[in-house]
Amino acid sequence: MGLEPKATVNPSVEPSESEKPASAVCTTSPRAHSALSLLADESLTIRRGAAEHILFSVRSFNSVPREVVRRLCEEPDTELVSSLLSFLGAVKDPAGVAPVLCARFISDSRPGVAIDAAAALGEIATRSSSPILPMAVLWSVTPSQGDPRLKAFASGAGGAAQQRDIQDLVSRCLRLSERAQKTELKHTTHPIEGSWKEEQLHVVLIGLCSPGETVRSFALKLLTLYADQLPPEYLPKVWTSLSFVMDRLENASPVKQFEYFNAMRRLELPEELAPLVESFKCRAQSVTSMGRDFTAVYLARRGIPVGAVARTEEMLWSDMASASGGAASNFIILAGLDDTNPALAWKMVRMALEAAVERSGDGNAVVRELLRAFSLLEACQPEALNFCADMVARSSSPDVLTMTARLLGCIPWENDEVLTGAGELLQVLTKSRFTRVAIAAGKVLAKASES
Repeated sequence: MGLEPKATVNPSVEPSESEKPASAVCTTSPRAHSALSLLADESLTIRRGAAEHILFSVRSFNSVPREVVRRLCEEPDTELVSSLLSFLGAVKDPAGVAPVLCARFISDSRPGVAIDAAAALGEIATRSSSPILPMAVLWSVTPSQGDPRLKAFASGAGGAAQQRDIQDLVSRCLRLSERAQKTELKHTTHPIEGSWKEEQLHVVLIGLCSPGETVRSFALKLLTLYADQLPPEYLPKVWTSLSFVMDRLENASPVKQFEYFNAMRRLELPEELAPLVESFKCRAQSVTSMGRDFTAVYLARRGIPVGAVARTEEMLWSDMASASGGAASNFIILAGLDDTNPALAWKMVRMALEAAVERSGDGNAVVRELLRAFSLLEACQPEALNFCADMVARSSSPDVLTMTARLLGCIPWENDEVLTGAGELLQVLTKSRFTRVAIAAGKVLAKASES
């Protein structure tokens, strides 16, 4: 991938922020912007060079670029990851995503990466309190105070008064037994006058970051339950703590993992962090991987996420009928969210429709699960009707035509125009030369007339 050509710009006409490419909004340097595009190059040498240039040009950036987030979450090379972590330690970060990313790498097994992540968090701690609490917990539970991560963090963070206050609170909470810590959470963390005070939140986050599994699980439930009552300025602290414990949740039960994904959605992690969610390690093509990818698409729904959508599409073809239906349901639910990108919404609905007609001969279990998913369809109904009309016009497969009739009967058409169109298509299908297609369409029409 080569350098992008420089655009010719009329200096008297400055594009609005919404009109600029995402990368252009976050940097004032054309050369730094070009280096971002090289972070995805196939050559490791070029990727390393691009990362070094971006680090050297850190003052040119006004926020954390999405290309950096994506590369950091996907890159296996230690040297390159370390360069990007150093970049995060120094970059302007109005959205508060840099400490969230660094916290993910604090337990990384690659030599030097965890230390570099801690050093970056130390730099961030000089201008943001987000990293202080999870690192204070790490300090309290680490057997050896000679841990190089703690030294790296302390060398950057210094001895800020707030850091000492939080360390005292962490020490007090962690001296309690797991049962006593959970009891304290129950009795002291209900929002006061509609929102949490800062020290209440700190107690919950200490519970989330602490070693005790039951305390961590209860803290996660509290954060999810009261997500709407968290002041916006506290959210970066919560996101950082959620990222700090990600590696622990990767080894938890599916139920705990789903609670974690639910918390991420309820706490509305910034869409820039969707690649961080995708980095969560779980068994490929499993129920938990579907939950992870649903969450990643949920966060990035205003754009066009790629990886998580592609993996969910693969699940439409699973040998397990429930997994296939679950993938279709996920697509249809995501498409129905108010702020989902319309192009993305139709892409997901179309992929589910295509799977439904192409799997129409794969047995009753698969068909039943897919139809159940389409009973939830609220978005893209005119497009779905056009899709069905195309199937009626060009398909000669009785399986496909029968499935089309059943789709027309199960989609909850919301207005008279699409409802009338669906009825007209069913009337056409009642005259099909295939007896079972005509019977299926007739049953759908009869059921509709009874309701």
